[in-house]
Amino acid sequence: MGIPVDAANFPAHTPTPPVQLEFSFSPEELCSAPPPAESHLSAPYPASPPEGDYYPLAPQTGYELIADAHYIRGYVYIANYDKLNIMKLAEKEGELSEPWTSKLTAEF
Repeated sequence: MGIPVDAANFPAHTPTPPVQLEFSFSPEELCSAPPPAESHLSAPYPASPPEGDYYPLAPQTGYELIADAHYIRGYVYIANYDKLNIMKLAEKEGELSEPWTSKLTAEF
């Protein structure tokens, strides 16, 4: 189809920057359902990793519900993670000499 012959007669389109510096849903866009029933979720019982591996642990303090317009539901559960726990996981991942593989393999 190409560029129209009279394209030079049209003004150049200038993109309009977003009004908000950070995205969030407007009150009209948020879910109208009532807030979740639980304001606090307890950490689940930790799963045991395979020998020589390390799983990150859920925070002992659990998860707190806060209102947050960044999520269409209008709410999100947040937690304060133990930075030492995260550093241990990062160190363990750095020690891995082989890439992660799944137990399911296929031969071609």
